[in-house]
Amino acid sequence: MLDERQRLVEGQLDDAAKNQKEALVLLEENQEKLRNAQKEIKVMMEDAREQSKVEKQAILEEARKQAEQLKVNAQRDIEDEKKRALEEINKQIAELSVLVASKILEKELDGSTQSEYVDKVIKEVGVK
Repeated sequence: MLDERQRLVEGQLDDAAKNQKEALVLLEENQEKLRNAQKEIKVMMEDAREQSKVEKQAILEEARKQAEQLKVNAQRDIEDEKKRALEEINKQIAELSVLVASKILEKELDGSTQSEYVDKVIKEVGVK
């Protein structure tokens, strides 16, 4: 009976040692998995930071392009408005010129002025 009891205890000790070794192996595996997970998280965080930098640059570049386009459009609008204003001024000058010319012609075609002009021309030419 003592031998049997000793074998039982030795078997239990062997099982306990075996279980302890398996637990240590599992512990080491889990610690390795944890280290790998931490490395992956670090890589993912670095990638996320880099991606955010790239996106930030893309957003800034797009904003710069839009601002430049707004500037170009504003300059074009200013030039267009300037042309329209100059065309309107030229139109008004032409209208005023026609009005002035018509007033001058009205004065020159007045009956007494016309008679005076004819008399003047006759005197200059020498015809009487």
